[in-house]
Amino acid sequence: MGIDPARIVNVTIAPCTAKKAEIRRDEMNAAGKYHGMEDMRDNDYVLTTKELVDWAKSKAIEFEVLE
Repeated sequence: MGIDPARIVNVTIAPCTAKKAEIRRDEMNAAGKYHGMEDMRDNDYVLTTKELVDWAKSKAIEFEVLE
């Protein structure tokens, strides 16, 4: 698509809080190795499903009515 990989932000939504620690592991940088960018990670941020629900409630977002 011609998008600079350094401009892509990858957010994972997962039910488990362990994923937050997993994204910092040394082996979680396959994208960085592929693009020759040492500081690039496979995931930039992780939100738990509870954090997503809490955020949506705080913003009065109702997923069931979104187009």
